[in-house]
Amino acid sequence: MPRTALIAAALTALLAMPAAAQSQAPGTAPGATPPAARPPAGNTVGNQTPARQPSEAQQAQQQRMRDCNAQAGTRNLQADARRDFMRECLAGRTPPAESNRQPSQAQQAQQNRMRDCNAQVRTRNLSGDARQTFVTECLRAPTAPAPSR
Repeated sequence: MPRTALIAAALTALLAMPAAAQSQAPGTAPGATPPAARPPAGNTVGNQTPARQPSEAQQAQQQRMRDCNAQAGTRNLQADARRDFMRECLAGRTPPAESNRQPSQAQQAQQNRMRDCNAQVRTRNLSGDARQTFVTECLRAPTAPAPSR
């Protein structure tokens, strides 16, 4: 049979086939449902499986991950520093974020004393050794001396 006759016979046979058989994927059995038309496994209509909920331990780990990630963000950590921080934080070996800690009363008193001493240095226009000596004495005093005018 000549080549054109074979092509014509194939076209005639193809046109004579039902529409479902024409759209069948190559290599599948006749009458089989094509993969695109099949529902996903486990999600049949009326028999849907609910999404699996994480356990309490998994929820705790997820919360720890969120907290550590937030701390790394507030500390502006990147690359290796962030990776190392996350490793330590997730293992529970890092202190809480500095922004969450409140200074103790002693620390607040020391900060106030430093603020007062520095204000006095500025008003007296001290520099060099005179400034260093004054700040040392000012910080050692139980209460900051009153600013002289």
